[in-house]
Amino acid sequence: MVLLVMLLRRQKSLELLLYLLAFSVTTLGVIIHIVTLFGWLQQSFLTTNAYQISSLLNVLFMSFGLAMRMRQIQRDKVLAEQAVVFTNRRADEQRSFVAMLSHEFRNPLAAIDRAAQMIQLKLPAMPPAEAERMTNIRTGVGSLSALVDNFLMSEALDHQALALSSEDCSIRPLLESVLLTLGETADERVMLTVTPPEATFLLDQALIGMAVGNLLGNALRYSPPDSKVELSAVADDDGLTIRVTDHGYGLSKEELEMLGMPYYRASSSVNKKGSGLGYHFSRRIVEAHGGSLHAYCPEEKGLEVVIRLPAEK
Repeated sequence: MVLLVMLLRRQKSLELLLYLLAFSVTTLGVIIHIVTLFGWLQQSFLTTNAYQISSLLNVLFMSFGLAMRMRQIQRDKVLAEQAVVFTNRRADEQRSFVAMLSHEFRNPLAAIDRAAQMIQLKLPAMPPAEAERMTNIRTGVGSLSALVDNFLMSEALDHQALALSSEDCSIRPLLESVLLTLGETADERVMLTVTPPEATFLLDQALIGMAVGNLLGNALRYSPPDSKVELSAVADDDGLTIRVTDHGYGLSKEELEMLGMPYYRASSSVNKKGSGLGYHFSRRIVEAHGGSLHAYCPEEKGLEVVIRLPAEK
């Protein structure tokens, strides 16, 4: 009864009032029954049967309260179902809009890239400043196109709309091809090791290549230009483990917990290019393979990202 009174002071509810009445009636019936047994009240039908009558009233009040509670639960359930339907509809509309918007972005970006490429081909002897401007234009277009592709790919993976094309793949050639896509800087700075050297694994070569490329790009971008980045792969009976280790500034504990959230960028990314989707995109690819991706700070400085893909059973 004390708890019910405390709850009623915080929340004015007819259900709680009915519960309080139910317990109050029972308490009153017990008191009348005891007082009658001691002879302090004259015996009558009401005093003699006070406990039984109060028990019936208790059941009546509790039944009304429970009925109201069940009715409220049903209402809340209907409202929750309606909210889920509305949210799903809005999410579908947003995905359709984003897909359309991404398509509309891709066409003009491709046109800009083609125009810049044609200018470079037709004017090979243009001044260095103009040539650098054309290169910057094409680099910017490529970054925007990659951002659109990563976003659409991540959406497809999130909603299981992208089927994996897994095949037995040789690991070293796959990782070497990733290094080639990152340019000469990656080839000079990245130390690649594969154990055993002839290791193969069943995976989607294109998607895993994108995932590792994103992680390597981050490691190269957020570590000193003269530092090395280790890329290692170990295949054994348990599966395939790929590690990307840099010697940059690392991340704090709070930043590590936030890492992987779409569009989140750590403090070390200030004044550096990036979208905040690379790590998230890589993790979604790894999870689509049934694996896991985790980041650690093994030393005072640096970050190690580990991909673990389970062996086929």
